[in-house]
Amino acid sequence: MIDRKRDIILDILKGIAILFMVLGHAASPISRFIYMFHMALFFICSGIFFKEKYYNTTDGIKYFIVSRIKRLYIPFVLWNGFLVLIHNFLLSVNIYTNNPEFINFTKNYYYGILNQASSCGLIQPYNLAEIISKILSVFCFVGEEQLGDTTWFLRVLFWISIISLLIHVILEKLVKNVKLFKIIRLITYILLLFIGFLFQKVGMNTYSIGTICSCSILYYLGILYGLYKEKINKKNYIGIISFIGILVLYFNIVQNTDLMCNKYHSIFSFISNSVMGFLFILSFSRFISKFNFLSNFFSYMGKHTISILLFHYIGFKMVIFIQIWLYFRPIYYFLASFRNLTGIKGWWIAYTVMGVIIPLIISFIWEKIKNFVINKTDFSHKKQNII
Repeated sequence: MIDRKRDIILDILKGIAILFMVLGHAASPISRFIYMFHMALFFICSGIFFKEKYYNTTDGIKYFIVSRIKRLYIPFVLWNGFLVLIHNFLLSVNIYTNNPEFINFTKNYYYGILNQASSCGLIQPYNLAEIISKILSVFCFVGEEQLGDTTWFLRVLFWISIISLLIHVILEKLVKNVKLFKIIRLITYILLLFIGFLFQKVGMNTYSIGTICSCSILYYLGILYGLYKEKINKKNYIGIISFIGILVLYFNIVQNTDLMCNKYHSIFSFISNSVMGFLFILSFSRFISKFNFLSNFFSYMGKHTISILLFHYIGFKMVIFIQIWLYFRPIYYFLASFRNLTGIKGWWIAYTVMGVIIPLIISFIWEKIKNFVINKTDFSHKKQNII
């Protein structure tokens, strides 16, 4: 078993990153700033944990692949598969809707509330053949349900991880010179970036192929940081300079970065935003680590990023239900809104709070159940051994 020690700074950084994701989906006032780099943080962080021991030995390769399946593929399949099975139930309780009046009804303001997601369209019920087809798509790692749309990240990170493993295994076998190895590795990731950019230009991102190519460079940047982090961490001014750089780009580049759709302004802005965003949040994470409460809170979120990624929409639906009750809106129109109802100042705060707290509660309950089952199983085995 490969020993993996947790780095609390990286846990804090992932906690901030997942909070940024929820803030972005909640339509917060800083969403545009967040979308410049927040998803890049996850790819870079994942690259940091990619070590030489993973591709130098057969056991390391097996461990790496199995861990990617457990951490990325299985959560994707379980959550989207479950959503497929309860799809028709979600329609019956208005979480989804196939009412044609929904489109026109939600285009207008009602008591200051505007539904951003009327463009998502209507969702039809599944028959048995469609359920089977959707389940097969999920198992093939290509299909996401509406409430599971954030799981695109799990699929993309999985394939980037496998591609990176293949790059390193192949190059290690073919190239024995260390300097040449590093040069060819860098060129390979740069080529993938340009391929991803070309996919963007032709408007192709089937099965997230464009995103996978574009974001591979972010994973590689994480690998580089892992190799040179001691030198980088000594330069305390990097965080401030990076923040200033992000602000300069923020006020000069209009287009948002949308890695889900493989959209970004240019290769320069994509790399600049990602690197400066990472260095800024890394520096900010070190600052937060000095305060026990904030450090514990953000590191706890960082350890439960998958739960928040999967379940934050459940918290959002609870807030929408409250809005429906407060503003007397028809539940059969507004509860199906995705991702949220906006228009009244301050509601993004409620979305953010519930989008974090509810997944953490679900995760806490699940961990208690899991520990109870494990302890009960262990006790049963010990009892059998005694007998």
